[in-house]
Amino acid sequence: MASSPKPNIYREADYQIPDSVLKKIQEIAAMYPEKNSAVLPALHLIQDEFGWLPPAAVRQLAAVLETTPNKLYAVI
Repeated sequence: MASSPKPNIYREADYQIPDSVLKKIQEIAAMYPEKNSAVLPALHLIQDEFGWLPPAAVRQLAAVLETTPNKLYAVI
């Protein structure tokens, strides 16, 4: 009997946004009157870093941009 495939589990610690990327995101956000305006460039930086948008990084970005993960997922 074949076994079930293992679930796709990842460690959240592996997907924390690096300080260098956070600094770039904060610099971009500072150029706009509202931090939310930096959502698209920030998501692109995260995707360039990881090759995808891990939920842990999305939650971290939401905190940095003072918004909610759901608002970021609406953009994604």
